[in-house]
Amino acid sequence: MQISKDQEAHALELHERALVVDFHCDAVLATLPDSAYVIEAGAKRTLHERSSRGYVDIPRLVEGGVDCQVFSHFVEPIYNPVAPPGGAREGRCSLVLRQKEALDCTQTKTS
Repeated sequence: MQISKDQEAHALELHERALVVDFHCDAVLATLPDSAYVIEAGAKRTLHERSSRGYVDIPRLVEGGVDCQVFSHFVEPIYNPVAPPGGAREGRCSLVLRQKEALDCTQTKTS
């Protein structure tokens, strides 16, 4: 789809004036080295540094004009109470707290 220069200018002006809020982002889960959602085996990902892995990091949110980002905490199925043998290494609360800790570290480094 092609848009005119005037349409592009109008869209940029609207974006700059708007309060941009994204209410769902799973990127925190990818910061945990033992997550099933790690993009590259053994890779350590943080959100405070620009990364070619994943779709979200703090520098790109800032550059994109996102004013508020809500980071979700997802509990993978292997952490369900009835987990397959050898599947549950920790409880749900522990996993969510590790995700929160990873996000807290990101917030501290970007403040």
